[in-house]
Amino acid sequence: MERSRTIKRNDEKNKNSFSNARYLKKVFTGCELDIIRQDDHLDYLPLLVWTCKESAYKVMVKKGLRRSFSPMNFSVSLNDREFKNTQIASVNSKDKKEPRNRTLYGNVIYDGVSISTQSFAKNDYIHTIASNYNISDLDIDQGVKKINPDDLYRQSVYVRSYLIKSLAEKLDIGKSNIIVLKNEVTHVPFVQINNSTVDIDVSLSHDAEFISYAYLIR
Repeated sequence: MERSRTIKRNDEKNKNSFSNARYLKKVFTGCELDIIRQDDHLDYLPLLVWTCKESAYKVMVKKGLRRSFSPMNFSVSLNDREFKNTQIASVNSKDKKEPRNRTLYGNVIYDGVSISTQSFAKNDYIHTIASNYNISDLDIDQGVKKINPDDLYRQSVYVRSYLIKSLAEKLDIGKSNIIVLKNEVTHVPFVQINNSTVDIDVSLSHDAEFISYAYLIR
């Protein structure tokens, strides 16, 4: 199963939270703080690590977890080789603050369960997908889109439409045949085609004007 999380990089609320040392100590483990602090040029790392935690939590909820999100219980590590390459690239970059469209793989541990992650650090957002299987072995379809800031109250509508459009193209069927619903207890989304639930593992996310989907067709 896979889950995803997208977060806006330059949002004032996000910037204020993830630049507050006291807040960071409440949500990140000591090892995660070491990751974040070892390269000041990579200012997006707190957001990236946070999306790994949230995506991993979504995976666990899909697996049956019924506890509220406790970020300190999700321990994130990044692939050493990928991370070191990113550090080298940041030092050589003219603009020290830009991630230059980095892709980083990582791992999250929760209560002995290992969750694989893949994060995409773009200039204006971070997008992470996670799975309890090796993320590199999965053929996950995903997309991130920017909507009009004046339409933020319709995020949920837009992200469903964005997903349905992709599924319709992928499966070569009409968009009217596809419905995206949510489990009333877990709030995990699922897909129905012609009024029958299908085996498509789907995840939706939105933050500010960014909406995203990720899905895996079994």
